[in-house]
Amino acid sequence: MKKFTSLFTLICAMFITTATAQVNQTIVFDFSNGLWNINTMENNNYSSYKKVAEHTNGTLTIKIDPTASNGSYIYDARGFVQLSKPGSKIILPTFGFAVEKIEVVGHTEGGASYKNVDMNIYVGNTAVSTACTGTTETYTYEIAADNQASGNVYELVIGSNGGNSSSVMCISCIKVYPAASDDALTIIAPVFDHTPGVYTSPITVKVSSPTAEIKGVEEVAYYYTTGGYEPDEECDTIKNGEITISETCTLKVILEFKYGENYYTSESTAAEYIISEEVTYEKATTVKAGKYFIVANGNIALPFENSALPTKETTVEDDKVSDAEYYAYTIEEDGNGKFYIKDANGLYLSTFMGDKVGINSFAAKDYAEWNIAIENGVAKIIKDEYILVYRDNKITAIKEANVTTTEIYPSLYGIFDEVEASIDSVDSDNQEAIIYDLTGRRIDEIVKPGIYIVGGKKVLVK
Repeated sequence: MKKFTSLFTLICAMFITTATAQVNQTIVFDFSNGLWNINTMENNNYSSYKKVAEHTNGTLTIKIDPTASNGSYIYDARGFVQLSKPGSKIILPTFGFAVEKIEVVGHTEGGASYKNVDMNIYVGNTAVSTACTGTTETYTYEIAADNQASGNVYELVIGSNGGNSSSVMCISCIKVYPAASDDALTIIAPVFDHTPGVYTSPITVKVSSPTAEIKGVEEVAYYYTTGGYEPDEECDTIKNGEITISETCTLKVILEFKYGENYYTSESTAAEYIISEEVTYEKATTVKAGKYFIVANGNIALPFENSALPTKETTVEDDKVSDAEYYAYTIEEDGNGKFYIKDANGLYLSTFMGDKVGINSFAAKDYAEWNIAIENGVAKIIKDEYILVYRDNKITAIKEANVTTTEIYPSLYGIFDEVEASIDSVDSDNQEAIIYDLTGRRIDEIVKPGIYIVGGKKVLVK
């Protein structure tokens, strides 16, 4: 059984955590091996190297910015990076430990033309060390104590006397040393490349963590669950950094790895993925029990959230809407001509009590009866003195007394049976089914031709 270090501190809402460990890690950016993707100069042409660009070597990345004074940079095949002009700089990545010093090694074959360039280490616009005058030898920048924190972005910047062609920075290696008093390794919880949300088809989620890329980190494993409970080392692992989600679940993942002689584990990262089949609903001309999209101004109402129904864009075409079934609301009849409206999470739509205007959600049907009538293609959804309208990209409730002529009302889109074969009449005295007209009003008998809802089906009466 592995022995895991478990001293973690949650430092932000995005599940970035720290764990204490004995670490003696020095990050080395070695330009002498020719493995960096920095092009060499051809025919004395510097034009390709005057812009900001990132360069990599394995898991290490730097950014070079020569733009401050129209500078330039190249990679010399003898094993160094040459950078000129005041303000030009090499930007290092962030580190998961406090930095005590940064050591810069000049190229030993550079000659006199590469000497006498003052440089310093900056965090933003603040110099965090004492400037050194470059030579062909090694020079060290001691980082001020109050600028040693992990997560800083350190920049090696040419000073004011780097402005002539014979004074350039010529570097074969940069070494970054952790603070002797700080042996904390920053452990970053797993990161997913898909945001939580609703998807209409299976997705492949890529899982990663910058911690796994730190030099010296070994035996990396991502343990996961899809049932909402916390994973541990007894759970399945994610293979090749990817996992396919084909049904609704809450994915939780932890990172475990070996560093030095110890094993470490991160806090878990969680995301709810809802896989919901795409369905097509047509515009309703009447209301009965069933599933409906609530749509207003080209926006579909999402499940309940706080005091209103948030919305997202959808496509209305030929009086039909195609979207994830998860966004459909279930309308239930109460048997007395009113309706309940329930979202995908099983919560019922209601208004606040008293004079508060808005929408709240309840798991019970108490105070959740609505009158629904279709008029001129829109739904008048009313409870007591409140009516649903579309305002500020959400569907909310306002008092009917405050309705203006510019209000946007929602429409309902559902699935409906085809009209039954036409009949000459309906003997209402002998029928047991409840009858509604196309406005959703319950009637006792049919007295004139038209389309009615009889027993939950459309019927054409001649």
